[in-house]
Amino acid sequence: MSMMRKTQLKRTSKSPEALAKKEIQRLLREIVIIRDRVCQRCGVSYGTNGVIFQCDHLLSRSHSATYSDSGLCVLLCKPCHAWKSLGGNVRQFEYDSLIRSKLPPERVRKWDLALEWRYKPTKMDWGLEIVALNQILKKLSTQPQ
Repeated sequence: MSMMRKTQLKRTSKSPEALAKKEIQRLLREIVIIRDRVCQRCGVSYGTNGVIFQCDHLLSRSHSATYSDSGLCVLLCKPCHAWKSLGGNVRQFEYDSLIRSKLPPERVRKWDLALEWRYKPTKMDWGLEIVALNQILKKLSTQPQ
């Protein structure tokens, strides 16, 4: 018989904030899929059979001020997202350099500005952020591809 200590699985919070953040992540993924259409690292197209796509935040999700900003997110396939995150982001510099070369200049400027103020405490109204993301998604969904 094993003497390993068993720990309970962490339960997902059902607080209004946690539910709002889960919805924000869903909306961000939809937005980057429509906007980017390909993995920003390897170029594999969305819809490729068997490939899972994820929304990658260019800044940590721990920063409330940038948490729901779709301009600071890119589309990555799951293997590229794992490559970037391997070993506590040891490849962060290489990844950032690659993504910067692919983004339009206005998004790179936004990223640079966000790096300067990301640690400032920010109180967010997650409900308003969801409304704004839904508006972005609606606008993207009605544009011809």
